[in-house]
Amino acid sequence: MKASQESISDSLRRRFKRWAKNKHTHCYLCGVILDFDDTNSYRGFTCEHIWPRSYGGNSIEENLLPACKSCNSNKKGNLATWVMPAIQSLIMGFNPTSQRLQEIDGCYKFALHYKIAQQLAIQKRFSLKHAFLKIGAWTEVRVYHPDDVADFFNLENYESHSYLHL
Repeated sequence: MKASQESISDSLRRRFKRWAKNKHTHCYLCGVILDFDDTNSYRGFTCEHIWPRSYGGNSIEENLLPACKSCNSNKKGNLATWVMPAIQSLIMGFNPTSQRLQEIDGCYKFALHYKIAQQLAIQKRFSLKHAFLKIGAWTEVRVYHPDDVADFFNLENYESHSYLHL
């Protein structure tokens, strides 16, 4: 419990930033190129906890990925994003437009993204960090079964089989 309350040490933050500048210059969630100089911009570099500190995630290298300030600040809201929502809370009706699907709140996009990373980690015996690095940034949200309602459980942001062949 105490470890999850500790902030990222300065030495770890510097080492992680060097790694990101050399190996992973984009946000692991949305794919925007990170701004390593202006951390106050929407695409400013941040150290994102994969398993949130508020839920016991440690400030260690294996629990960090580079994210833009916008994604790191806005994706979670009040939703425990490390689990899928318990109810069908994103009802959009039949055949929503592509534009409407892209307006879905970041916390729901993150939940879809996390679901795929978690499935890959379990199936391939990867760490969650490794799975996120393999699948890359989230892609456009789309309806999985077009003849069904576009609720949370009928949305996807990856082809259902593409990540299994990594």
